[in-house]
Amino acid sequence: MTGKLSSLLIIGILRSIGLLPFFILKYLSLILYFLLYYVTGYRKDVVWINMLYALNDLPGKDLYASRRKFYRHLSELILEVIKGMYLTKIEMHQRVSLTEDSRLLLEQCQLQHKNIVMLMGHYGNWEWASMMALQYCPLPYFSFYAPLSNAHLDDYIKAKRTRWGAVFLQPKALSTGLEQMKQATCQVGLVADQSPTGRKNVVITRFLGLDTAFFIGPETVSKSLDATVIYVSLQKNGFGRYTIQMIPLCNNASELGEHKIIESYAHHLEKDILQHPEWWIWSHKRWKGQIPY
Repeated sequence: MTGKLSSLLIIGILRSIGLLPFFILKYLSLILYFLLYYVTGYRKDVVWINMLYALNDLPGKDLYASRRKFYRHLSELILEVIKGMYLTKIEMHQRVSLTEDSRLLLEQCQLQHKNIVMLMGHYGNWEWASMMALQYCPLPYFSFYAPLSNAHLDDYIKAKRTRWGAVFLQPKALSTGLEQMKQATCQVGLVADQSPTGRKNVVITRFLGLDTAFFIGPETVSKSLDATVIYVSLQKNGFGRYTIQMIPLCNNASELGEHKIIESYAHHLEKDILQHPEWWIWSHKRWKGQIPY
């Protein structure tokens, strides 16, 4: 009962925030930024040491500026994700645009009846990019998610994320999910820069100047489907406004050598991060064992 009551309270708060107009959310993001950066100092040490090691070519003043900008982005991102659960398709279309060459790429894949694997990072607003997949391409859309410990809240948020027809699977259901995906031409969205908890089924590649472990799963899915693999690059144009650029990594994943997909993905993500460091999530302990957290 306690869990259900707490879920209802959290859902009520999310709904209250999600129904606010963007101009009010913009002011709320400033308050949230003040709380995260100046009051609580949320993971400030983790963010700082990650940036010191991964962006060591930047002068100190630029590192400090990047850290502040990261917290501004994080504050906006939190409210964008909540707001996204209550936006209509039309409202989302007004805020997330797709470049013309990206549209042509998706159309070409559909005409060729090609499976599509879209690889994203914790960069920009990957949640909105994932939500918009079915709006730009009608192929069935699959993705994976880590369930919340609170079952009531998990059911609510999952329902919001899948309300436009997406199918979300737990990582442990990978083999079952692949069977579903193989039944028809489909598209799969994967956030591929999570930090692996173990050293099994990982690829080690150079990323931001550090030897970095990546899950092998995205490559496994891509090759199983012989998919066209796309890197999803996000450009932030202001609070709650993004442009999606889709960059093809390969047309037939099964023909690529071992680990080439992960290495290419890491290269493109690194390029985006170096252009706008503040748009990547620096608050997770990405390099345990290499960085003294």
